[in-house]
Parts: sequence; structure tokens; C-alpha cells
Amino acid sequence: LAGQLRELEKGRRALLSKPLSPLMAFFIDFVLRAGERRQQQQQQEEEQQEVQQVNAKLHHADIAEFCGYLANWRSPRLAPLVETRRQLQDERLRLVQEQMHERGGRGERGERVGRDHHHEVELAAISRKLLETEENIEQMNITSDAFWEEVAAITDLSTDLHSLGVRA
Repeated sequence: LAGQLRELEKGRRALLSKPLSPLMAFFIDFVLRAGERRQQQQQQEEEQQEVQQVNAKLHHADIAEFCGYLANWRSPRLAPLVETRRQLQDERLRLVQEQMHERGGRGERGERVGRDHHHEVELAAISRKLLETEENIEQMNITSDAFWEEVAAITDLSTDLHSLGVRA
């Protein structure tokens, strides 16, 4: 039991040490504040407790509206990254085609080796930028399902900690 408690505490600390993802900040801002507005009409004290405990009551309409806002939030952030990826892929293709064309052409061997090295350096730089762009796309390409999986993981961890008597 003590070992399990230590593992859960490690997981909780690791989770709490991470900054909120842009999506989680958006979720807290939108959905939880929607709950705040409803509860503010009922009672000011209940609203503060629910926001502090992150136990705001979600309604289906709020969740559907959140999914729409998620798509609107994601689109302008994703579009430039997708365009950058396309440009980098086009540039990589152009360099590979030039390299293949030059290898088939005539020229002095030393000249070709220098051009090949130049192309390889450029290809490596483009590949590195392309990898960074792909990672950024992956971070921004968040679906509502992936979001709810993250929320479920946080909830499960919280439930496990509470069942063991640990308060966050």
C-alpha cells in the first residue's frame, strides 16, 4: 500500500508540475466559467467551491458548444503549420529532384561531390524543420476525444489519490 501511495504521489506531482496545455486552459476558461455563470445566479459561495474543486457541473449543451469552440480554436492554429509542412515537403522534393538530376548529368567528380554535400546539408536542415513542424501539428491537432481522455486520466488519478486518503 505504501508503495502504491508513493507511485500515485509521484504521478500526481509529475502531473501538477506540468504547465496546463493550451487546450486545458481553454477548457477551464470556457466550460468551468459557464458553470460559474449558472451557479452565480443560484449562490455565490457554491460557485467558488465548485471552481476550486474543479467539480463544475457540465451540461450536454455546454459540451457540444465546447467542441465547436475547440474546432474554431484549433483551425487558425493548425492552418499555418499545415502550410509550413507543405512548403517544407515541396522544398525537400525539389532538392531531391535536383540532386538526382545532377547525379545523372555530366561534370567533374569534385564538383558533384561538393554539390551533393550541399544538398545533403540542406536536406538535413529541411528534415529537422519538418520534424519540428510535425511535432507542433501533433500538439495542436487535438480532438475532443483526446481531450476527454486527458480529463479522464486526471480524474482517475484524483480518484485514486482520494481513495488512499491523499488530498491534492
